[in-house]
Amino acid sequence: MLEVELILLALAFIVTIIAVISDIKTTEVPDYANYFLIFSALLLRILYSTTTGNWSFTTAVLFSFPIIFMLALIMCKARQWGGGDAKLLISLSVALATYPSFLLKTFSPKLVFFFPLTLFINILIIGAAYSLIYAISLAVKSNKKFLSHFKNIIKETKKTQLTILSIIAVIILLSLATNISKILVIIISLFPIILFYVYIFMKTVEKVCLVKMIPTKNLIEGDLIIENVFHNKKLIHEKNQELTKGQIAIIKKSNIKEVKIKQGVVFTPAFLLALIVSLIFGNLLLYFI
Repeated sequence: MLEVELILLALAFIVTIIAVISDIKTTEVPDYANYFLIFSALLLRILYSTTTGNWSFTTAVLFSFPIIFMLALIMCKARQWGGGDAKLLISLSVALATYPSFLLKTFSPKLVFFFPLTLFINILIIGAAYSLIYAISLAVKSNKKFLSHFKNIIKETKKTQLTILSIIAVIILLSLATNISKILVIIISLFPIILFYVYIFMKTVEKVCLVKMIPTKNLIEGDLIIENVFHNKKLIHEKNQELTKGQIAIIKKSNIKEVKIKQGVVFTPAFLLALIVSLIFGNLLLYFI
């Protein structure tokens, strides 16, 4: 089993690294890499099970695949991930349907759920931190324009801020009459206002740094056009729908010069980090319980 697990782990890392490089260079994750990993990993598992009689090594895929597929689909439909990110998770779930047993001699990961679910949870946790850092870097690069828009949104949402702060003040005052830890109440009460400012920050980054006008000749499959596209008063592409190759061809034939798109975050580095962390530490969520 050692040799098979080593090959599967190596393939998982190779495909993830290819995805990261491609995502950084072209903002696309190549389908061929994901499909290669799915079929080669499944073939290796079946061949091993056939020769050894250990079919649990293959049936592990049947158990985890439907769950991971649904989670990937949800993330894709919710526009949190692109199609390439979703396919990368699915392909990794096949290659690493079972945790590489030889690593247990070196690491002591916390593994309560099946490994692909652990990987998914870690991607969410690490991805949240990664996205925030990525957004901060974009804001710093466009500091003047960003600060101008951020100040405007802060001014426009004064009523919401005052409402949240009033609720926090009431909660803290009410807690004075209880035996609950005042520090704990203050910390919990601050979450809504912190989340509110983080939300404003992320929306400002999106508006200032990620929304751009680009020539239609530069459109690629999966781009997200954020305005309805009309030709001769006829709607040819609905806003906030990912582009297909056929739709790109229609837009180009309509002689439309530019469209406004929202660029995605280069998210695959979070997959690579989560993969490494998952193998070493297991489920990060269990460290907070």
